[in-house]
Amino acid sequence: MRGSTRRRVPHARALLAGCAVVGIAAACGSSGAGGNDGTGGTSNLGTIPPGSGEPNVRPDPFNPGVPDASLYEPMITPDSPTFTACTPPAPTGCTDADGDSFGVGCPAADCDDTDPTVFPGAPDLPGDGVDQDCAGDDPALDDSRGIFVVAGMPDTNAGTQAAPVGTVAKGIELAEAGSLPNVFVAGGIYDEDVISTVSLYAGFESVGWTRDTTANVTHINVATLVGTSQVIDGFTVSTFIGADGPVDTSGCAGEPSPCAGIQVRNNTVNSSQMNTVGIGASWPRVAIRNNVSRGGALGAGFASIAVDLSGAGSIPAIVEDNTLIAVGTGVQSSGGTAIIRRNRIDVTSTIGRAQGVGLIDMADATISHNRINVTSDTTARGIEINTSEGTVFNNVIRVWGEEVGTSVDCRIDGTMTLAHNTFVVEAALDATFGVRVGNDCSATIVNNLFAVDASSSEPSSIGTFIGSQVAILGNSFDPNPIVCLVRDNGCIDRFSALDDCSWEGCLISRDNIDADPMFVDASIGDFHLDSGSGVIDQGVDPIANSCIPFSDDIDGDGRPARNGYDIGADELP
Repeated sequence: MRGSTRRRVPHARALLAGCAVVGIAAACGSSGAGGNDGTGGTSNLGTIPPGSGEPNVRPDPFNPGVPDASLYEPMITPDSPTFTACTPPAPTGCTDADGDSFGVGCPAADCDDTDPTVFPGAPDLPGDGVDQDCAGDDPALDDSRGIFVVAGMPDTNAGTQAAPVGTVAKGIELAEAGSLPNVFVAGGIYDEDVISTVSLYAGFESVGWTRDTTANVTHINVATLVGTSQVIDGFTVSTFIGADGPVDTSGCAGEPSPCAGIQVRNNTVNSSQMNTVGIGASWPRVAIRNNVSRGGALGAGFASIAVDLSGAGSIPAIVEDNTLIAVGTGVQSSGGTAIIRRNRIDVTSTIGRAQGVGLIDMADATISHNRINVTSDTTARGIEINTSEGTVFNNVIRVWGEEVGTSVDCRIDGTMTLAHNTFVVEAALDATFGVRVGNDCSATIVNNLFAVDASSSEPSSIGTFIGSQVAILGNSFDPNPIVCLVRDNGCIDRFSALDDCSWEGCLISRDNIDADPMFVDASIGDFHLDSGSGVIDQGVDPIANSCIPFSDDIDGDGRPARNGYDIGADELP
């Protein structure tokens, strides 16, 4: 037992009758004309579009050697209303586990394929014991590597370790003049604006120049980054990084090399205005890692982290391992591709809409292993997808909206694959959905745990709208009689009607259950499964049904742990 449970019910409904879990197409029927119950017919769900040739398969970022699920993501089109389980292609091409475009079979090898800030040509912090640029060594921290800054020292100094300058701006000026790549900043308070084309590292003590960002807090009021190879690492920033959002709007040419891109890492950023961390268009490589960000403006147009990738090419932006405490939006990403993983995102708003992650016109985004909590006095959305493709798995998403609450919302013309997420929607007073599949959106929904417990008169686990198409397999719905399993033109509140699949937009619905998840302690946000949970071992094979290669859960525990997959983000060890 992990702890006490919030509530229990005396039953856990068994898997509903239907086709075999593995190999749906083979077990349920053959090709040819068929209906929308999965018993036949052809479909391009999970297949390569005709005429497209062989896929250029990238590896999955979490499973080296396994193809990236985003390139064979199930496809649902209006002229193909039947379901066929997809089969992942064999691994080929570049094996890049950390998403930085370097790895086995890639244009260049990676000396550490677990860290997207380590790759050939990456900015290298001297003397930290890490070979970030894969040159085979870590250079010593000395005067040949950059300019040194200590608060209060004269700017007339040379900027050496023995004679540091007193302002970050002067350090940047000397580094640029001397073609040095770095500025090293000792702990202290720096009340100045900064415009930089070099890398900035904070947290040094001012005598021996050892580095400890906790002991040597380096506080700066504004950091506006402009330029090419750029790092900001270890600062406490009092306002925002990137005024009005853009860190840079010019970018640099070439992918994957020679552009080292933007790296914002290991910072604590406190802001009450604009975007706390903003990255402008044209950068083909962005890594935002291990930051604590508190801020975002009062309004939905601004975010704790905002990334514009519309001109960035095919290399995904990496937003990972951050703690974001925001007003408005946690992460806003537009254009290009992105990997958003292992973040803790807490968003509130008392004057309007709040959302955890917003995707706009994304070619592809993978959102996984995040803990997202969103509250608003009007509309709260965990993840919002607009005309984008999203693969969403192993997340816990909890939302509370006084008027509208939705864990994942495909607003219009998007495609999403949702697998092994835990969706908790509470206390909304108007339109409430676990997942909303909006106009002309397509969704494959596999092994998700729905806990929709709103006081609304019309709460629904899944909502479908005009032109939407949905495949629903192996999910668990909270045993709450006032919740619609699916809402189309009416309320589907019986499992027989759900799996009959005659409701608008249904491609297939089967192997879904009604079970009490028995969370350890939902009152404090602990949505791990208790050992008596009714969803243990009850999921379908996610690889066969969603084409997402699974090897772990939200905590990194291996899955499956026993005889089957647990439903939701947690796999009970």
